[in-house]
Amino acid sequence: MSLEIPGYYFDPEKNRYFRIQANGPHSREAVRSAQRIARLEKEQATLSRNPLQYLRDRNVVHYLYDRQLQGSRGGNSRKRIDACHRALFRQMRPTRELDIRQSYRCDGLVEFCEGEAFVSYGSRMVLRYGYQCNPFFQMWETSMMWETCGHIAALKAGYEHEVEGQRARQFVFISNHSGRDISGGELSRFSVSAIPEIQDEQTAKAIRSAGSTRNVMYSVPTGDRIFLQYQFLRKTMAFHAVDCSIEHGGIALGGEKGAYLLSDDFNTRSVYQTKSDVLAIKYTGRHKAWLGCRDGHLLLMDERSPKPDMIIAASEFATARLATLQNDHLISVDVQKSVNIWDVRYVQRRYPWKKKLQQPLRRLRGHDESVAKQRFAFDVNSSARILALADTDQRVCFWSLGSSASDNMPFWTTEKQNLGTIRAVNFMEKQPQMARVWQEESMLDPGRDSLSNAPGMVITTDNQHQPGTTFHWLTIPQ
Repeated sequence: MSLEIPGYYFDPEKNRYFRIQANGPHSREAVRSAQRIARLEKEQATLSRNPLQYLRDRNVVHYLYDRQLQGSRGGNSRKRIDACHRALFRQMRPTRELDIRQSYRCDGLVEFCEGEAFVSYGSRMVLRYGYQCNPFFQMWETSMMWETCGHIAALKAGYEHEVEGQRARQFVFISNHSGRDISGGELSRFSVSAIPEIQDEQTAKAIRSAGSTRNVMYSVPTGDRIFLQYQFLRKTMAFHAVDCSIEHGGIALGGEKGAYLLSDDFNTRSVYQTKSDVLAIKYTGRHKAWLGCRDGHLLLMDERSPKPDMIIAASEFATARLATLQNDHLISVDVQKSVNIWDVRYVQRRYPWKKKLQQPLRRLRGHDESVAKQRFAFDVNSSARILALADTDQRVCFWSLGSSASDNMPFWTTEKQNLGTIRAVNFMEKQPQMARVWQEESMLDPGRDSLSNAPGMVITTDNQHQPGTTFHWLTIPQ
């Protein structure tokens, strides 16, 4: 048992005392951070031996009890709900790996949307896959492939609608060209025929067997049809970011020293000129979009106003990613992977000649990033209020964004494994419905299958053994 000596702290690993200094590795803040990390590692080791032990938390038990009696309208406090979500995500483990062999590797642009996945390879090619989460996770190739001579900078899957009497998925992506024939930025909108549900047992058995060998994806012919609907081209401007709204419609587009708000048929609704390039954009509704700029400023673009309505000097580094949380909070991530959370309800307009900075509600710092990157693995689960961000050690860190969470350190970090470079992380917040063919008892494997694999996440990495990409499925093991 160690004694408390004023001005010193005891390191149990080295079994000696150290003087507390004003800064550096022996400062009071560094010591507290190291102690918290050691406590989290001890909790994770205990949880790996008994995954259900954390569910003994009183808040989680009360939350589950109230939900069983009163349903979703129960009187559960936000604190209990956040505690339950953290407990569930702590139990996620990798349960499946899917390999795909390609001459190009995934460049980090991955979109999962209600049974359809769009993946960009080598910044030149986009492939579409079908996927399912229940009773087991599996992806399969389709015949849809798009190649471009430009550099693909961003892509986004939109809403489902009808084209020529067929169900189709809206899909937009940005490609920048620098050749003689064509130059500048180009935004293209396609509608791709929806992937049909797997109905015959033969295809279902083939998908299961493909996942039981080396987990190589199975190719399912779907008869894809691609409808090119609209194109938006600017010869003197490169585009960097795009976002579209499934609920409200419309597209927000950011590029070199400017941004656009477009209608679904690519008619220009508003144009903004900015002092620096717009690297990130988040479309929040019918009239507004948040812009993340290279100079670190955050701007609110409103088509009803000729100038930015709000100016926030967010960071000294360029803003790389933006996300919203229940339309009241804005999440910004700079190229150094520092996460800031802003309450947009209380943001006041800041003029450029005023040096006072708007302070974020929280600033999350889970690790240091020595190399600045504009594209990295990041995603937000808005319903569970969980943020995931990959670090340089090929691990994924999870933060709780709930109002009751005052700690700015990750509540859980995945174990370091011999994986390739993490390109993308995607929460499966809205999982596709299970196909009817799997509802038959003869098609299920009671030892491995589950009717509800939630929560779930897909981590996209480079393949370590051969050229290609690997998709890792994380969920709570059965």
